[in-house]
Amino acid sequence: LNGNGFNLKGLSWFGFETNNDYVYGTDIHDVDWYLDWMVDNGFNAIRMPFSKTLIDSTKKNDYLDVVQKAGAKGLLVMPDLHSIAKNDYTAGLPPKSQIIDAWSTMTTLLKDEWNIIAADLFNEPHDVSNSGWGAYISDMEDVADSIWATGVNWLVAIEGTNWQCNIINCAWGENLQGVRDQSVTFTSTSGGANRFLWSPHVYGADVTGNGYSEAGWQAHWGYLHDGTVLSNGIVNVAAQAIGEFGTNYRDTNMINWLDDLITYLIKIDQRNTFFWCLNPNSGDTGGL
Repeated sequence: LNGNGFNLKGLSWFGFETNNDYVYGTDIHDVDWYLDWMVDNGFNAIRMPFSKTLIDSTKKNDYLDVVQKAGAKGLLVMPDLHSIAKNDYTAGLPPKSQIIDAWSTMTTLLKDEWNIIAADLFNEPHDVSNSGWGAYISDMEDVADSIWATGVNWLVAIEGTNWQCNIINCAWGENLQGVRDQSVTFTSTSGGANRFLWSPHVYGADVTGNGYSEAGWQAHWGYLHDGTVLSNGIVNVAAQAIGEFGTNYRDTNMINWLDDLITYLIKIDQRNTFFWCLNPNSGDTGGL
């Protein structure tokens, strides 16, 4: 960041993409209490989901207010287009025009906020087939170009796709095999060099029902960051941040999963993560 090494220690704080129309937990503490908790525990970034429905209403100003309060505490924010409609995270990838329209509204809202680090372009496009990888990346480049055309210098984060992966099935949002298998990567530089990062979602058995292995992580997304050279000449030193990972941490298997994942991330020197999640009402993982 500004020419210096910087690692994201982030978490997700959700609610703006739901019928709550606000981050959860404010019935117990105010926003500043949670932001202070983040700072006290060493976090420096928040991934904050939203729906297009929310930002097409006046409630988008509540989103802006939380971003500004985070900025006052020195916390970065990565807005995440989680869905078009509220509570509709399972719907899959919408038409590109809707994504571009949502980010047009969001860049207008947030363009003057110093603490926006990246735009998470769309959450878990699980209906994108492996053969559709090239079209997906082309669409995401168009979305990114539309964001950068507004003059913001944000990074853009691109998630993985479906569950159909090598070795072990992926979580939704984890599958980044297309760079290797389809020889298609993100190439747009209309916003300048080094403005994008891969952002897979990684979960264990308490969410996916699947087992796990280092070989699976390596095949699904780790290979993009480990310095190896592919047959097409691409050197795998891509910027990457785990956009979601988490567990309920309730049994030995899930404790081992989290310990092994962190060991693997350290092994490949991948130190940028967003834990899911802060608030305790996630049905998958609970909260911090």
